[in-house]
Amino acid sequence: IVQGALLVALAAIIVDRAFERLTRWISRHRHAQ
Repeated sequence: IVQGALLVALAAIIVDRAFERLTRWISRHRHAQ
């Protein structure tokens, strides 16, 4: 159970970072155009 919770927390952090990078990339792309 503990390992499962840890994996969920780790996945949430990875998704959060990925989403932030994606948002920045979209912002730069739109700003460039």
